[in-house]
Amino acid sequence: EHFGEHAYDAEGNYIGPEYDASGYEEAWEQYEQSVSDSDGDAAPAAPGAPEAGTAPAAEPEAGPTPDPEPEPDPEPSPEPAPVAETLPADAEVRGDEPTG
Repeated sequence: EHFGEHAYDAEGNYIGPEYDASGYEEAWEQYEQSVSDSDGDAAPAAPGAPEAGTAPAAEPEAGPTPDPEPEPDPEPSPEPAPVAETLPADAEVRGDEPTG
């Protein structure tokens, strides 16, 4: 009901209350006229000035652009030492624990 299901029948046809859209259309026409009138009130651009909304053309640079120097390759990080090498010499190794 919150989304207007009550205004449609089982076939999807609108069965809700009738409304007069002429007021909306008239208001829209008045709005469009006021916007077009306000555009005409703007001061004219100076002679030779670019039109509003157009960007100035970019000037090309003189000569070819140099290629950027390649960045050096990062040094590879050292591989971690195997776990067996990191155990202290006095560590006890028990045979009843699973390995792997």
